[in-house]
Amino acid sequence: MEIAIACNGLLVSPTVEQATGFTVYRVEKGIIIGCRYLPKSLALGSTQDVASFFASLSFDAIIAGSIDPISAKRFEGLGIEALSNGPGNVQDAIRNFISTTLMDGELLSGWSSDPYSNDPYDLNEDAFESEFEGIFKRLLAEEG
Repeated sequence: MEIAIACNGLLVSPTVEQATGFTVYRVEKGIIIGCRYLPKSLALGSTQDVASFFASLSFDAIIAGSIDPISAKRFEGLGIEALSNGPGNVQDAIRNFISTTLMDGELLSGWSSDPYSNDPYDLNEDAFESEFEGIFKRLLAEEG
């Protein structure tokens, strides 16, 4: 899977149009296995040009600080998931993407910029806590 993050240096660009380039990550099974930088000049300038260029490279997702609905439709019409991350640095954006959207190599719906909103481990947290409390109570009972 290849994910492009619209950026200005090490920061996520507010929009695709305002980006000076794209940091592109190759991710397999939730692990970053490659990273490269593409200057925006290679993708020309407009959102349509960028979307077409990314489609030709078989990119799977584009991330920017904010993606307007028209741009999102352009990307998604070419099979590229368009995701808004909010402000921040590029490394946090890719970590957020991996931790909140990847499950068995597929994008999940409902992606958000909150890195814990779709945390799969959160689903089991209550079960873990109640199991831990049960074990702790049994140990206390055995000692007393």
